[in-house]
Amino acid sequence: MHAAPGTEVTVVWGRPGMAPRPIRAVVTALPFMTDRRRGDVATV
Repeated sequence: MHAAPGTEVTVVWGRPGMAPRPIRAVVTALPFMTDRRRGDVATV
């Protein structure tokens, strides 16, 4: 199941044997930055 960008979610974070902690987060799209490495070098 995937959440749409902008959706608030709660992630349970912790290690085995330790108390889990809820972490609030907002879903965002990837990549964070435009990938210019795959551009056509002839247009530069």
